[in-house]
Amino acid sequence: MSTKIIFEVTEDPNGGYNASALGFCIHTQADTIDALRAAARDAVATYFDEPKGFIVSFFETKSERTRDDTRSPDLKKSGRDA
Repeated sequence: MSTKIIFEVTEDPNGGYNASALGFCIHTQADTIDALRAAARDAVATYFDEPKGFIVSFFETKSERTRDDTRSPDLKKSGRDA
């Protein structure tokens, strides 16, 4: 039986991409998507003693944030932090 490892991919604000496996402590980064895919597969092989039988898939999330302030507009008005 195969185990599916799903990586969430995000763009790094400083350039490149980050990937984190959902449900596992596996994280990696690279300059390109192709390099990130290879790095994620290497990370899975390193994390598990027996790396065969894993299906590695990816999904990319886009950040809606356009600036560093993470407080919601409503909380900014009231002065409370998130």
